[in-house]
Amino acid sequence: MFLCLVACCPLTVSGQDVALKTNTLYWLATTPNIAAETALSDKVTLEVAGAYNPWTFANNKKLRFWMVQPEVKYWLCQKFEGYFFGIHALGGEYNIKNVDLPFGILPKTEKGRHYEGWYVGGGLTYGYQWLLSEHLNLEGSIGLSCARVITVERISSNNIGVRLNDLCFIIIILLC
Repeated sequence: MFLCLVACCPLTVSGQDVALKTNTLYWLATTPNIAAETALSDKVTLEVAGAYNPWTFANNKKLRFWMVQPEVKYWLCQKFEGYFFGIHALGGEYNIKNVDLPFGILPKTEKGRHYEGWYVGGGLTYGYQWLLSEHLNLEGSIGLSCARVITVERISSNNIGVRLNDLCFIIIILLC
C-alpha cells in the first residue's frame, strides 16, 4: 500500500532557498553584521546585508558607521553553489574621529577635528561559494564599488565645512 501511494503521488524536492550570513572580516574589525539572501529563481538571488559599528576606542578614536548593501547575484551553475556575478548598491552614515584611514580616503585628522557624513553608491562583485556541509557554506568574493561621499568636516563647534567626494574603492568580502 505504501509503495502504491509513493508511486502515485508526485514528490517535489527543493534545494536551498534562503541563507542567513555574516561577514567574518567585518567581525575582525569589531563590526557586527548580518545578511539574508533569498532565491528569486534557479540562478538569481537577492541579498540584503547590514553592518553597524557603534564603538568609541581609546584616546577618543571613533570609527562609527552603519551601512546597508542590497545585492542581486547571478549564479553560473545553480543558486548558492559555485561562481556568481553580482551588482550591488550601498549606503550609510559615518562618524570618524582621530583615525588615519588608508589610501588618503580622508586627510589625517587633527586634535578636536573629525568627519561625519553619508555615502551612497554601487558596484559589481565576483565570487564563489563552497558547500561545506548540508547547512554550512563558505563564500568568498571581490568587488569594485564607487561611492558618492558627503563629508561634514568639523574643525571646531562653530566652524563646519562641507565637502563632496567621489571615491572608488575595492571591497574584499569573505562570508560564511
